[in-house]
Amino acid sequence: MDRDKFHLPGKHYFLSHSVGAQPKTMGAALARGFAEPWRKAGAGVWDVWLETEARARAGLAPLIGADAHDICLQSNVSSGISKILFSLPERTGRTKIVLSEDDFPTVGFALAQARRIGYELVFLPGGVRLADPDAWAPAFEDDVQLVVATRVYSNSSVLAPAGEIARRARAAGVFSLLDVAQAAGTVPVRLNEWAPDFAVGTSLKYLCGGPGAAFLWVRGDTAAQCAPMDVGWFSQ
Repeated sequence: MDRDKFHLPGKHYFLSHSVGAQPKTMGAALARGFAEPWRKAGAGVWDVWLETEARARAGLAPLIGADAHDICLQSNVSSGISKILFSLPERTGRTKIVLSEDDFPTVGFALAQARRIGYELVFLPGGVRLADPDAWAPAFEDDVQLVVATRVYSNSSVLAPAGEIARRARAAGVFSLLDVAQAAGTVPVRLNEWAPDFAVGTSLKYLCGGPGAAFLWVRGDTAAQCAPMDVGWFSQ
């Protein structure tokens, strides 16, 4: 990190796992891309804002090994997870969602809503075992609808074997969701290569963004199978 490019509240900064240090260019960029066009163009600002949204997706894409057209910006990770959850097709007998005890609380809180529509949540034990693909075996049984893995677990720094989990899930007919919030900007993320069905993340933390700029990624062929209940305009 180039220290001169960031506002640092002290001599050292070790909280990027919560929110990254603010870039010194943030204020000017916010004014240039949001406030000034709104003030000058009024209702004509939408073209500018939509162009900004497109640039954001294009800038994010190489950081997560994805194509920009597969990315949908979100207000937060919970929003992205909720859209995924309520878009999954009904499949007879697939009543379980498998995640782990070490997932960030956001993930568990959002997925807890799955119980309202008949799913059972199954939590795998946490710890270093999550780095072992075989520890994920319960996620690939024929009664599982969705498996959720975190590329980098925030409390342990354990890396889930994202590519292998996605591969085994595909082979078993299980949807896969990868949380890359703690990974983007710190370790390589290769969504196109790993090919999970979904991924979520945020510009908070190591991307040095602020709240309100999360993202949802969906594999192209998976998107064709899904029908979200929470629909809207470009942010949906």
